[in-house]
Amino acid sequence: MALPAAPLLTRKKVVGAAAETTKGTSVLASVTTALASTLTYDAKCSPQGMVDDGRREPDGLYQGQIVAVPGKRVGQLTFRQELRHGDVLMTLLTACGYKDATGYKPVSSISDQKCLSMKVWEDGRMKAIIGAMGDCSIEWTHGGRVFANWTFTGVWQAPTDVAMPATAPVTSVTTLKAAGATLTVGGAAIGYVGSGRINLGNSVAMREDITSASGVIHAVIESRNPTVELDPEAATVANSDCYGSLLAGTAGALALVFTDGTATLTVGAPKLQYTDIADSARGGRLVDAATFLCAASSGDDELSFAYSV
Repeated sequence: MALPAAPLLTRKKVVGAAAETTKGTSVLASVTTALASTLTYDAKCSPQGMVDDGRREPDGLYQGQIVAVPGKRVGQLTFRQELRHGDVLMTLLTACGYKDATGYKPVSSISDQKCLSMKVWEDGRMKAIIGAMGDCSIEWTHGGRVFANWTFTGVWQAPTDVAMPATAPVTSVTTLKAAGATLTVGGAAIGYVGSGRINLGNSVAMREDITSASGVIHAVIESRNPTVELDPEAATVANSDCYGSLLAGTAGALALVFTDGTATLTVGAPKLQYTDIADSARGGRLVDAATFLCAASSGDDELSFAYSV
C-alpha cells in the first residue's frame, strides 16, 4: 500500500444521480456529472453495518473474537442541499416516494416509486450506491436559506479511483429564503415563526435477496409519517387557541410559500393537525413549539411540493 502523495480534501466532493429503469439495476455508467444547478454540502457515503451480523464469538478457550464475516452490502448517502429554483429537488423526491401530479405528491403504488443510482466523487475517489431510496427533511431559520437534508439508502458498491467531473461554480445569489414567505394554517396566519421543519417521515428498508451477491437488491419505502414543526411566539387563548385545536383534533390546510424574489416553492398539506405543543423560548419570549401531523384528505395527498416562476 503506497502512501498518498496528497490528502483528499473535505470540500472537494460532487454528488450525482440517475433514475433506474429497473429497481436495483445499476445505471452508474450514465452518472457522469454533478446534480444539475444544485448546491450540496457535507456529502457523506459509507457502508452500514457490513460485519454486524458476521461477528464471531465461538465457544472455546479464548474470550475474544475471531475474524468477522462481511455480510449484506448496504450503503448510506447523506447530504444537505440549498434549495434553488431549477435544482433537482423534484427528481430526488421521486426516490422518496413522490410523483408529479399537479405538484409532487406521495404515491403508495410501489411501481410509481423510483430508485436511484448515486455517486459521490471525493477528490479522486468515487463511492456509489444503487437501488437507493430515501428520506428528507426541509428546514429553515428566519431570514436564512431553505435547506433539504437527504438520507439515501441503497446497495453499497466498491469504491474506485475516478477523477472528479468538471463543475461550473454557481455565481448567482438568488436562492429561496425564509423571508417574504407566506404561511397560513386553515386560512389563518401563524404568528411570528422563527424556524421550522418539514419531515417526509419515510421508513426505508432494504429488500432482501439471497441470490444476490450483496444479499439485498434495492431499497423500499415501507411506510411514511410526514410531519411539520413550527415555533410561533406564544399568544393568549383569545388570539390563538392552539391548545383548543389540539384538544378538538382540528385540522386545517397548510399553505407555505418560499420565494427568491421571482420563483417560488409552494408546500401544501390539506389537513395539518396539532399532535404536540411544547413549552419553549426564543431569547426571553415564550414559544409554542408545535408539531403537526400531515393527514390525507383524499388519498395520496397529505403533502405536496411545486416550483413555479
